[in-house]
Amino acid sequence: MHAIMDWILADDHQLIVSIVGVKGTGKSTLARLVYNHQTLSTRRANEILREIQEKVRSVELVPCNEITEETIQGGTVHSTEGRYIIVFNGVYSIEFRDLMEMAFPDTSQGSRIIVTTNNICAAPRAGPNKFTLKLALLTDDHSWELFTCTLGMCVLPKSDLMKLRRKILRTCGGLPLSIMELGRQLSSAEPTSEARSRVIESFNGQQKPWLDLSVISDFPLNLRRCLQYFEKFLAEFEIPVRRLITLWVAEGLVRGGRDHPKYIAKRILAELTDRNMVQVIERKLTGEVKTCCMPPALRKLNLKDEIRSSNRPRVTCLADHLDDQDSSYKHIHGDSSNLSDLELRDHYEHTSSFLSFDTREGSKPGEEIGNFLDRCVSSGCFLLLRVLDLERVFRPRLPKEVGELILLHYLGLRWTFLETLPSNNMHHTQIVGMTINASRQLE
Repeated sequence: MHAIMDWILADDHQLIVSIVGVKGTGKSTLARLVYNHQTLSTRRANEILREIQEKVRSVELVPCNEITEETIQGGTVHSTEGRYIIVFNGVYSIEFRDLMEMAFPDTSQGSRIIVTTNNICAAPRAGPNKFTLKLALLTDDHSWELFTCTLGMCVLPKSDLMKLRRKILRTCGGLPLSIMELGRQLSSAEPTSEARSRVIESFNGQQKPWLDLSVISDFPLNLRRCLQYFEKFLAEFEIPVRRLITLWVAEGLVRGGRDHPKYIAKRILAELTDRNMVQVIERKLTGEVKTCCMPPALRKLNLKDEIRSSNRPRVTCLADHLDDQDSSYKHIHGDSSNLSDLELRDHYEHTSSFLSFDTREGSKPGEEIGNFLDRCVSSGCFLLLRVLDLERVFRPRLPKEVGELILLHYLGLRWTFLETLPSNNMHHTQIVGMTINASRQLE
């Protein structure tokens, strides 16, 4: 709000402000707040601002579907002799953007145009006196602040609220529209824990905002691949950005350019965040993103497409979520001795990455992962393995043959408490989570 007002009151040149975000992020609300701001309607001491007030000829809030070329060029919402403030609420097409720029030339009389859109490509093109405000999904702290305000006079016990906090935040995905709607539903629900839990479980969030966006298949290939990679993590998992960036680079999803791949990966993450495809959960004190996730409503839409193409028995990226419904669960955590080498190769011969999220305490996770790796490597699987990420798997028992995986580019051992490696023939592999001396010791 303050940033837009600073732009609007800056100088006497024509100014175009674009507010970009998916439906439900508050674009129209923000535009109306600016439109009705007292600074634009009351007498001001500053001489320039008084002059603007006196010369305003047209102040309109116009739905885009009511605007035609004849309406604009006929002068019903445009005056070349004075100054005006116009809000175009909901610009969806590039054609309308081009028409608007042609119909409203810069006459340097201090006119103001505000555009709201969910399509960043439909926003006015960059140039002098053209500003873009991208509305991001809310962080967890801001989401919770909005949610508690939405509850109003309905005061739930603090202990009950905190028990539901994580579920509420992940369900809403940082979308203000979903947050306020769930808050209203919970405020009118029966005052029992069971009733509130039912409301949350049955709440589907808002999928329409992402349905209005361009389909994922129209995205640039690097954005599409990096976005789809979020599906390797559980829906409620708060993904550390340092882990996500490292995996993108290790997987070879980030290529090209003169900059280091990590810098390119950070720019891709920023673009996905700007497009509201990624929710920032928490930021560091420096303002950098600490953890993030894919909004649950968008994830459901993505998974539908993924399910339709998931008939291939061969797995290229294996993610172990300790889910007994996954086809690989019995292979990893059960008895795979009844599987022949041919059957294992049919599943994992083409696997290029293996991520485990088995964070159970005790020695069992490390033993099961070790047995699975040993069986696969000895059966001729994982020869194409490029990434092996075992972060937080307690002391995984790595087979000696892991050093023979010559394509293995990245081995993630952060928080595994592993002290030694079974092979010293791993100079081709980036090992993260162990000291250099310890990582080169023999078992």
